[in-house]
Amino acid sequence: MNTNTHTPAPRPAPSRWRRLCRTAAVALVVTLAAAPYASASPATSRPAIQEATAGAAQQAGIEAPSVRAGGAVIEVTSTEQFAELLHSEPRVVAMFTAHWCTPCRSITPEFEYLSTQHGTVTFLSVDVDTNYELAQDIGITSMPTFIAFRNADRAGQFIGPHRELLRQMVQGLAAS
Repeated sequence: MNTNTHTPAPRPAPSRWRRLCRTAAVALVVTLAAAPYASASPATSRPAIQEATAGAAQQAGIEAPSVRAGGAVIEVTSTEQFAELLHSEPRVVAMFTAHWCTPCRSITPEFEYLSTQHGTVTFLSVDVDTNYELAQDIGITSMPTFIAFRNADRAGQFIGPHRELLRQMVQGLAAS
């Protein structure tokens, strides 16, 4: 007598799969649409990302995800880009990090969250492995290192994944 009464789970309806695929496609398009603007300032990248999101969602026949003002952490890819952003933006907070740094990964969500809350501050993420010369020029010895700049001058700095210090630094910079 066979006591195995397990039946395989029914497959989802094809229409559900189509919706999931469309949603995944929209997410991919939004990510790819944002890539060319990663080096742009947050003020110029938001409208382009919003437009790309709305267009991709409309093509897929689904509702576009909402995009909040602020919230763009710019990935710095060169010393020249860093200098340009530092001199063009009045308030900048830079996080010097590395992909292998566990404390850096633990504080990154807070850094990204603060970027959504403080639209007057430009948030930069600098990978010290890909921007070795920049990290050396600035004097980075440990990671994560956070440096606040006001009008291209250092306004504050600390080392380590300290959420409260980061909040205080950003709030002080945004208030000035």
